[in-house]
Amino acid sequence: MVYANLNNNMEEMLRTIKGAKFISYECGKQFDTAYGNLRINTDTLTIELSNIAKEMPFFNGVEDIACLECKASNSAIEFKPYCIEPFEVFEIDAKIESIEIINDVVNVNDGEYEISFDRAIIFRTDKKDIMFSRDVWFSEVITISENDDYNSVYPVDEVIEVWSDQGENKVNVIRTCRKL
Repeated sequence: MVYANLNNNMEEMLRTIKGAKFISYECGKQFDTAYGNLRINTDTLTIELSNIAKEMPFFNGVEDIACLECKASNSAIEFKPYCIEPFEVFEIDAKIESIEIINDVVNVNDGEYEISFDRAIIFRTDKKDIMFSRDVWFSEVITISENDDYNSVYPVDEVIEVWSDQGENKVNVIRTCRKL
């Protein structure tokens, strides 16, 4: 199986901000999406979330596959979005109560190719939910939603359609949610 998931260090970093104040996020936002990256500011840590393509095994070769990743960032340094849109700061001002990750395991042709994708990170706060998510495997866009309805962003039926190669492949998708 190919893993396009947050690694243990990334998950642990996210765990450390549970209970923190979610001050804001910064990005070049257009139509509720950001291209490539955004920055999350809390009162304890600043984290850059990215969705950038990297070479990964793909059937019998390699392909650029976009993956969610995060790393610590310095809030004292101006944020630089990957896109050409000017960045903005979006105030949240809420306590992070929990964090969840949506994952899809895509199985093509009974194991010919299998990949595990972390698709979305949901921040549940005392005021509202904020979800940063991704969709098709090659897209570097991050969708920003003020809800937790990932199925409205990228339904399982669409995942199956994309991977089926116009009906040539048999595709099974298992979607799960894990709490950090």
